[in-house]
Amino acid sequence: MMVSLPKKQRLLSESCLESFLSWCEKNEFRMNRKVEVRAKGSVAEYGMIAIDGLAPGEELFRIPRSVIICPQTSAVSKTLEQNQDKLKSDSGWVPLLITLMYEYTNMDSVWRSYLDLCIDHHTFNLPMFWSPDELKKLRGTGIPEAVTRDLKNIEKEYSAIVLPFMTEYPNLFSEKYHTLDIYKKMVAFVMSYSFTEPSNDVDDDSVSPPPIMVPMADMLNHVSMNNACLKFGKESLQMVTTQAIPAGEEVYNTYGELSNWHLLHMYGFAEKPLDNLFDVVEFTSTELFEQARLMKDLKIELLDDKVALLGKEDTFVVGDEGVLTEDELYSTLKVLFMSVDEFMVHKENEGWTSDDDDGNDINLTFDHLKDLPLPWTNLLASVARQSLKRYYREDEESVDRKNSNILCAALYADYVKDGQIKILQKMLDFLNVIH
Repeated sequence: MMVSLPKKQRLLSESCLESFLSWCEKNEFRMNRKVEVRAKGSVAEYGMIAIDGLAPGEELFRIPRSVIICPQTSAVSKTLEQNQDKLKSDSGWVPLLITLMYEYTNMDSVWRSYLDLCIDHHTFNLPMFWSPDELKKLRGTGIPEAVTRDLKNIEKEYSAIVLPFMTEYPNLFSEKYHTLDIYKKMVAFVMSYSFTEPSNDVDDDSVSPPPIMVPMADMLNHVSMNNACLKFGKESLQMVTTQAIPAGEEVYNTYGELSNWHLLHMYGFAEKPLDNLFDVVEFTSTELFEQARLMKDLKIELLDDKVALLGKEDTFVVGDEGVLTEDELYSTLKVLFMSVDEFMVHKENEGWTSDDDDGNDINLTFDHLKDLPLPWTNLLASVARQSLKRYYREDEESVDRKNSNILCAALYADYVKDGQIKILQKMLDFLNVIH
């Protein structure tokens, strides 16, 4: 999902693509002759195109596990294994990021052709690299705040974990070459290109394996309605079709059921709002409480006490059909609108209730909002109206969509905002009907 490259850069990229495809052949990638990786016909800089019709379940390519980039396959694997306790972090990415830094700066890396294609000649469009003016276009979406947190965590992780580790191995690493900027670049690479293998821990689905880099699999672009998927085998990984694909059409993988907010933040692009089936908008409990304080006609008793009991900030998620975090929002609204007596009992029970309706038949799809008490829907309508005011708009600014030198920031920012506004307006339309 990139703008067209200048001719000189395009020629360099084409040369790198040829080198990469040659590398794949040498490393025994099994490629289906019915597909090609190329720029022409793709929605992005590169993509996979069907040059002949493909049947459902047909293998597109097979990747040996030996060519996956992860700490275990790296030239510095033993050093990383010896220091695994020192390299633990909140992100869980540090060993892979160090691996990528080492391989990226190693001109003799076995992944040289892959890294040259995906990093050196790929312009990361992630918002963490946007200018302040470009980030301003995303005001109200939540992405600028996420970028600020990302950059802060990256710098903290590099200085507190990575730098001390590298100083212990001056024969392998150098602060001169393995800089914070390179580390940030590797973070972007992992965010945009990595895969996560399904966990083998059937008893704990919260355990998520660390990400890995899978050459060729990351050449496929994403759409919500994908037509291919990656399967993980013991000896190799396979990309297979999930439906028939006619000749001339692009082959799409999926990065998951992701909203435009997450796509732009993590991958540097967004889909047209009507094309993304999983688009959402979010608002926080803090925003809900602020509107509750402003709406004096609601006459919410002991509001500050209720807010204090509810504690940590929650994020409520709304999709095209209604509220996705139904239990969380319902529980918060119920506490806010409790009578004094009900709240005192609730407080004595440390927030636990035994009411029959708790957690049973909660349904907060848009067409069921009418089942909520009127004060609840009034508050939700006020939150929706306030949320619609938060977006950055510069109506006098005209963006020439035909100018390939203009960064996609403006276009993708509009996709994110337009999708969120559409959902908020739909929510408000249903709430206004109730009135």
